[in-house]
Amino acid sequence: MFETLYDLCYGKNDYFSQVLKIKFYILPLSLFLISCKKDRICECSTTWTFQYSNGSGYDTRIFPSDSKEYSKGLTKKQAINSCNHQRETIQSSFEDLITYHGNDPLKSGEKIETKCILH
Repeated sequence: MFETLYDLCYGKNDYFSQVLKIKFYILPLSLFLISCKKDRICECSTTWTFQYSNGSGYDTRIFPSDSKEYSKGLTKKQAINSCNHQRETIQSSFEDLITYHGNDPLKSGEKIETKCILH
């Protein structure tokens, strides 16, 4: 029926070689699509370090923000950019709120810092 193993895989059996070709094309493509497009969640929190009104010391408050879920339509790079934009927006909002839109700037040693993690 088949003279050599080569004939079995590549020569006389066209069906077998077509199946192998399809498997070799579909597997990498599916792995690529699965790894690039998946749900991601951006979790942010803002830390505000402020001085007591009498100047006797500092205190810190942590404000968690709502998590934002990104759909499968975004690549990892797009989700990272969106999460960074969310961090900048939250940071700006807190700074405006705490400093009364810049009219009461932070004192020495005070800070507002927003961090986001993409899962």
